[in-house]
Amino acid sequence: MKSLRVSCPMITAFFFLVSTVFSIFPFGLPAHCAGQTNVPHVARKPIPFGMRIKLSLYGSQPPLWIGSSANSLFANSIEAVPFLVVDRGNGQVAFQGNGGLISVDPAGVVSLRRGTTGTKETFQWIAMTWTELRLVSLVSHHYLRLDRVTGALWADIPDTQTDISKTIQFEWRVVTDDLTQKHEMEQAR
Repeated sequence: MKSLRVSCPMITAFFFLVSTVFSIFPFGLPAHCAGQTNVPHVARKPIPFGMRIKLSLYGSQPPLWIGSSANSLFANSIEAVPFLVVDRGNGQVAFQGNGGLISVDPAGVVSLRRGTTGTKETFQWIAMTWTELRLVSLVSHHYLRLDRVTGALWADIPDTQTDISKTIQFEWRVVTDDLTQKHEMEQAR
């Protein structure tokens, strides 16, 4: 059987052009497709859907944990409130705590609210590195931030190029109970 060989300069030129363009320009998936932002070449953990996590302000020493009292949220160095990460699709999350869901009103005021999850309780999860993230409110379209003076949480920063951009990055850790820790230690042996 003879092999069929097609020689066509147009097809050859097309494949050369396409391979050249893709090697010069860094094409990739849009950030919203992966549920993560396009921070290049950085190790990131997947979003911990269905897990309880605790949040702290990135780089704060001692850690400034996100805590709650009644329906208000605040930062403290003593205790973190665990939040269940609820999958809202497309890299968007809601945070369910014992006092309710983290909620943002159109003015950027952050509080805990009981009820069902809606736009006010939904955030875009933006992974920065392994366990660092930024959260954008879908209702105010602003970054969640911590006011270092009052300890209050707000969603009122429109972009990351501000003087207080260091207050919009958080770290997260999965909360484990004693049984889970014991099981993990046994698995490590």
